[in-house]
Amino acid sequence: MKSFKQYLAESKQTYQYRIKLAKELTNEELDRIERHLVKYDVQKFSAPKKLMLQSTPYDFPQLRGYEIYVAEFTTTIPASAYQIQTEIQNLIGISDGFMKVRSDMEPLEKQEQESLAGEDEATSLLADDKYSEAEKVNAEDYYGDKYNTKFVQELLKLRKDKEKE
Repeated sequence: MKSFKQYLAESKQTYQYRIKLAKELTNEELDRIERHLVKYDVQKFSAPKKLMLQSTPYDFPQLRGYEIYVAEFTTTIPASAYQIQTEIQNLIGISDGFMKVRSDMEPLEKQEQESLAGEDEATSLLADDKYSEAEKVNAEDYYGDKYNTKFVQELLKLRKDKEKE
């Protein structure tokens, strides 16, 4: 039979969050955020990555032409994404429309991650070098020696028909 400590060790869960910012953070601000998140027992905190420039970012539809930075972190203590967002906003002095914190469990975040994963899997027809969607065509019907001889013979027939008339 398992002891209570074994059950606790097996039941440890991790919670993943993403901080999305419409501005680049300084090293000092990143350090302040990391120190603040210690109370949630942060296991991993990644450096912010710059996303591709979008005309209308997914989480910031009111901001056009801004570069979005995403930092991911994992905790063992559950917390509300909104709670973390307000704490970080107060900590670094950023306004509400320039920062979002999302948990991996939120429906909007799941939908965004699925759409991003779908973009990687789906390829355009132009990128298909095998042309798998195109119908199979016999090349000899449209060019080559056989086609040219047939074409010349057809022209000769047409010429003879015109001379007869």
